[in-house]
Amino acid sequence: MVIRHRTTKKGLASDLDFWWKKARYRPCLGYNLDPAQEVIEAGKLVERIKSGQLNGGFTRTGGTTMADFQASYLAELKERGVLDLKRPERVLESYLIPAFPQPLKDIKYADGQAYIAKRRKDGAADGTIAREWTILLSLLNFAVKVDEISVNALQGVTAPKSGARDRMPTAAELAQIDAAATDRLRRAATVAMNCGLREEKVWAIRPSWIVQKADGPWLQLPPPRSKKKGNPTLLPLNRFAYAALTAGEPSQNDERVFNEWSDKHALGKAWSRATDAAEVEGLRFHDLRRWFASVLEDLGDGEEEEAVPREVVKYLLGHQPADTLERHYLVRSKGWAKKLRRAAEQLADRYQQFLIDGRTPSASD
Repeated sequence: MVIRHRTTKKGLASDLDFWWKKARYRPCLGYNLDPAQEVIEAGKLVERIKSGQLNGGFTRTGGTTMADFQASYLAELKERGVLDLKRPERVLESYLIPAFPQPLKDIKYADGQAYIAKRRKDGAADGTIAREWTILLSLLNFAVKVDEISVNALQGVTAPKSGARDRMPTAAELAQIDAAATDRLRRAATVAMNCGLREEKVWAIRPSWIVQKADGPWLQLPPPRSKKKGNPTLLPLNRFAYAALTAGEPSQNDERVFNEWSDKHALGKAWSRATDAAEVEGLRFHDLRRWFASVLEDLGDGEEEEAVPREVVKYLLGHQPADTLERHYLVRSKGWAKKLRRAAEQLADRYQQFLIDGRTPSASD
């Protein structure tokens, strides 16, 4: 076993050079590792090689590997206008490159099946595997396009599909979670249910984003980093969302409203701990956004309620406008702000009743 080094844009790469059963393996251990880390990572990979978890032997001289091709692929995504490259980069480095260390031309149909089987064995959900598989196929298709390989051997593999979730909180479940949650988690959940924002946007809100207008407070958000995960740049705050965002300690130097959580993933972890404590299964923080969307779609069925126009629902969810009319004219039309404010206030009334329902014992209790 030998560890070799090469200079890359990411720093000094450490490559393992290891022979096993007449096959040569040269996977990348990582970047800028110290000697102790190299030994640890090498030990892990040797165990995977011996247990058959890596897909066959290869040499670096045998052709371009996925690790070699990564930079070109990410540069192509950037040219396509993909603003958020962190997800494909993380998927590549954490899952795909370790699983496919051989040259791209040597990746076989069976290797793809083996990858899916292993990820399921590791406990990954089908939706997660489906997203990883999309990145894998995209990379291989680009490799075909630029003549790195002649064909994408994984194109015909039957892979998991990312099915649409329909999970939403019930009133009783939300009451249980409220009882187990901290004050700041309850406030973050209130913002999500009354603004429809994704977890990372709730986590990122700063006091300076709250602006006062004649009709009440609004939240002014930065433009989205990607088209896939859009957000409105200006949305009305109803009474519940505004109270949740202003109830904490006064901010110093415009610190994030929820600055107790050091990174955006900490919010989701706090939510998972609360749902576990409340014995509520399968409810993610993102499902609160689904409740928001569902209520907006349902408004108009109750007494004195007005139906919310479809373009208003799409705007508040951050979805891409369907055509030029929506993109340029409806959002600038007279009364647009009133439509947004009316939708937010009607949703607040529904949310208030939802809280009341959660505190009211059912007939079976």
